[in-house]
Amino acid sequence: MSQEASSRCKSEAAPEASSRALIRSLAAGAMYRYVRLVRGTARVVSEPPDPDQYLKDQHPSINVFWHGQTMMIPAYRSQQIPYSSIVARHGDAEIVAGVLERFGITLIRGAGPGGFAQCMQPATIARAAARALAAGSS
Repeated sequence: MSQEASSRCKSEAAPEASSRALIRSLAAGAMYRYVRLVRGTARVVSEPPDPDQYLKDQHPSINVFWHGQTMMIPAYRSQQIPYSSIVARHGDAEIVAGVLERFGITLIRGAGPGGFAQCMQPATIARAAARALAAGSS
């Protein structure tokens, strides 16, 4: 996305109160710590038995997850593989984006509060994802 499009998306979106941004940041931090706690205390059963090797063999790849499964992905990803994730630009997605960034996942930002008209178009998002794949990110 061009700098102009990026700034337009931000400037045309409704101004966000600093207290709302603070709450989202705190929520992202809490979710990050919760995911790490679950990962550290959960008994993991993997199929295949060596998921890191499986992910390396399939890299780079496109992985699709729905909302209910996304929060544990960062904790179980291979640390040797760079990852990128498409994340929308709206309230709930800002929390998800904050969690993913804390896990070192690169963000590709999608539609915002005004939909695709104000932010990245679907084709632009697809090109950004293709560039991430070409650069070796899953």
